[in-house]
Amino acid sequence: MLLPFFPAGLLFWAAKPGNSEAILTFGWLLYGVLCVAILSSQRRLLFYLFYAVLVSLLLTNVAGCHHILKGLSQIH
Repeated sequence: MLLPFFPAGLLFWAAKPGNSEAILTFGWLLYGVLCVAILSSQRRLLFYLFYAVLVSLLLTNVAGCHHILKGLSQIH
């Protein structure tokens, strides 16, 4: 149900108010392009490079989601 909002953690790092849909779309496209690049890479170095970028973005996403949820938990 919340899968379309998966790249929402990237919003914390790059969003300006009002363009959250663009960041979500860009996040999904970026994840998709990186996955295709990983699956189609035939050189080991490129595979590891694309994989490192994907993992870095996923960690950034998780950190952003954690920060957003931490802020939401303080709302009463």
